[in-house]
Amino acid sequence: MRFGMHLSVSGGIDRVPEIARSVGADTYQIFVDSPSTWRYGEWHAAKVERFRERRKELGQGPVVVHTGYLINLASSKTDVLEKSLVALGKEFAKAADIGAEYLVLHPGKHLGTGRETGLHKIVEGLVRVMEGNPVGAPMLLLEGSEGSGTSLGVTFEELAFLVDGLAEKGHGVGVCLDTAHLWGAGYDISTPETLGAVLTEFDRVVGLARLHCVHLNDSLKELGSHTDRHAYLGEGRIGLTPFHALVRERRLDHVAMILEKTGRDLKHCRELIGALKALSR
Repeated sequence: MRFGMHLSVSGGIDRVPEIARSVGADTYQIFVDSPSTWRYGEWHAAKVERFRERRKELGQGPVVVHTGYLINLASSKTDVLEKSLVALGKEFAKAADIGAEYLVLHPGKHLGTGRETGLHKIVEGLVRVMEGNPVGAPMLLLEGSEGSGTSLGVTFEELAFLVDGLAEKGHGVGVCLDTAHLWGAGYDISTPETLGAVLTEFDRVVGLARLHCVHLNDSLKELGSHTDRHAYLGEGRIGLTPFHALVRERRLDHVAMILEKTGRDLKHCRELIGALKALSR
């Protein structure tokens, strides 16, 4: 099990390995472009090469890229769907350039067309994008949703539908779980016992072998709120106790554990990751 945090690339992709080292992150998540726009830049080749070399020297990984928030492969709006397909293709390419292992995607929102229609559209869209993926493209991880509005991928059954549907088309994908999303969706993880039961249920429906990343977030909202409001661990409604059990869960030894709520500064980041690692001991 490796521990890390979402880090900024605002100072250049080549600086990320040193930032990660300075805060004690063994693994990390980044955005490769602004997550709230349709604008996409290009990597500086020399900086990418320095990134690849330094992260290898430091033994860091896996590197997780989180896709932009505007992507919606379940959209019934033609322009949004086409922009989403293009954007996801670009994110796959940029993640492949830096050698990222995983690309995390929010499945999408059906916007009133219905859950079944939306789920089928996501599978169809992902097949279109993944058939054109570059060599060395990262594994796609579908992130479970908290269930706000018409979000899809809320239940384990919906995630299994997407994963199995892509597998039938010859595309292997995995899953990323977010503790705040689980909580918002109504999965009670507030005690070691209930957390264990939720993981067992996930294993039955989806399979723990398909789980590769967990976003560690407490929640400011109550269980089943269908609202995504992150808090630092132990400062929300979930509480610290289940996270202590989660990072010691032997069934998840292969999973990257990433604090998604970044610290206020580097000192705070070091404190947060240090506290997380202390929970695992």
